[in-house]
Amino acid sequence: MVTLNKKHKIIRLYLEGKNKSAIARELELTRDTVRKYVNNYEAHERALTNAKSDEERETIILKANEKPTYNTTNRKRYKVTDGIIDRINEMIEENNERKLSGQRKLIRKKIDMHEVLVEEGYDISYRTVCDMVSTIVNKPKEAFIRQVLAPGEMAEFDWGEVSLTIDEIDPNLRRYYIAVFTLRHSNYQYAKLYTLDNTASFNDVHVTFFEAIGGIPKEIVYDNAKTAVKSFVERQKEPTDALKRLMRYYGFTHRFTNAYSGHEKGAVERAVELIRRKAYSGKQHFKTLEEAQQQLTFKVNDLNTRKKQREEKSAKTAFAEEQAQLLPKRIPLDTGVLSQAHVNKYGFIYVDSNFYSVPDYLVGKQLTLKKYPFNIKILYQDKLLLTQSRIYGRNNYKVDILHYIQTLKKEARVDQT
Repeated sequence: MVTLNKKHKIIRLYLEGKNKSAIARELELTRDTVRKYVNNYEAHERALTNAKSDEERETIILKANEKPTYNTTNRKRYKVTDGIIDRINEMIEENNERKLSGQRKLIRKKIDMHEVLVEEGYDISYRTVCDMVSTIVNKPKEAFIRQVLAPGEMAEFDWGEVSLTIDEIDPNLRRYYIAVFTLRHSNYQYAKLYTLDNTASFNDVHVTFFEAIGGIPKEIVYDNAKTAVKSFVERQKEPTDALKRLMRYYGFTHRFTNAYSGHEKGAVERAVELIRRKAYSGKQHFKTLEEAQQQLTFKVNDLNTRKKQREEKSAKTAFAEEQAQLLPKRIPLDTGVLSQAHVNKYGFIYVDSNFYSVPDYLVGKQLTLKKYPFNIKILYQDKLLLTQSRIYGRNNYKVDILHYIQTLKKEARVDQT
């Protein structure tokens, strides 16, 4: 909203010789707004020149100095936030899935969606929800323009889910996560399998990707995943602390896509679907996580070496040309996620729902942990004590009998007496 003071600033800057675009930038207004008040000022000046009496001039001067007014009688009043838009889109997507699975009787109607939003604490009217749902469902098809990006300019990142059976982790079918990077110029792909799509995995895949390609792309595009987006602040997405740390160290910039706009990172969206299908459609049962990762790596390498019809060369060949344009490679960043753990009376620490033994002389002590996707580093008084490989599932134990030497010696002395 333009105040009387800002209106006067517009005129003052205009009289100082600044153009409308410069005024708009300085005052953070649109050019149309600046143009409106400059045109009004010039109209008043012409009217003053043509005025026939002092009374007429006085009326014109008073009108020129009136506070700006706005006609709000026909303005639509919305209390729409990004959170509301995302939540409505989620419920529409759930409806679509229920249609496909034969659960049409469980589809939420507009009134149900409104009730859900109110229960979740959103302040929005039923009529606004109806208008939004109608707009989203009946939204016309969009046209897209294929981008051609310079070598080394951009990479896209995304997570994908896959259901596998990996005996060393869980003998039952469970969900795993594929982290995928795609370099936009060459379409070169990189993928890694994780048990969780958490911060430790997010950090690790960035470091290993940069190592694999021998450099760093100038910009990386992300969607709205919790590992990349910390919060929404006045419609702006704030990156997580982990992403900020990676950007500071490696020197790349970031960009977030709009919600439910998969075309904005279409290359990696397609890559996730293709890689998942090629790697695991024929086999979903593995003995170890390493074996499942080897299968994934083999298939990704195969895709990278295939010739693309449009370019008549493989992604691997195109990447060899692109690699020289990447930002310089850096020493790998230590991306361990720090936390604290207390050693209980049985000599165990509790980490991510599982128990790990530590030397018994540490009972009652507070230890520092550096958590990685596949192992945990345990420190005491800022010195590395030991590194434990991860165990998975819930309430499982990893025991090293050598950690209980002191206790066993003490028990032995008691028995001798």
